[in-house]
Amino acid sequence: MSKAYVGKIGNINKTKEVEEVLNFPDYVFEIDGKDITDAKVTYYYDNMESVEFVDGKRGKEFLSPLLCLEISGVDDNNKDAFVSFMLKLDLETLNNFNNRIEDITKYMLETEAFIKKPNEDKSGFLDFYLPTDKKDDMFHKLTSLYVLKLDNNKFLFKLTVPSENVFTYFEVNFK
Repeated sequence: MSKAYVGKIGNINKTKEVEEVLNFPDYVFEIDGKDITDAKVTYYYDNMESVEFVDGKRGKEFLSPLLCLEISGVDDNNKDAFVSFMLKLDLETLNNFNNRIEDITKYMLETEAFIKKPNEDKSGFLDFYLPTDKKDDMFHKLTSLYVLKLDNNKFLFKLTVPSENVFTYFEVNFK
């Protein structure tokens, strides 16, 4: 028996984006060793529509929750810079975490993350090396994403993408 999954992403819920201006010390944002200032975080909730195929026949359809996040700001030349990514989880799951640092790297969708680097006018997909728990991981600079629950609906995220020289932590108070 073989199984395959096909999914669709794209504001299926038509949920409204929420934008939150960040203040120091609620964030640090660096790309290529340059500070990104005037940061804000934008987020919205969504779902991923998926269809399971078993032995080539269409099976069950289901929705998986998505949390879409973007942190953005400007570099010292007043050029836009941002990192955007999606997580396969919802606010309820986040709120169920204890008040300790949680590794949530496994919830990231690498194909939906992109970056606009300072001093460049184009953006592109991030080169994530997500952990696979195999020997090959030892030869890569692994991407990591951690979260700390500060309060109900309030979290501190820390994202590092060593291969792209990205480091950020930022607070989000979900509405």
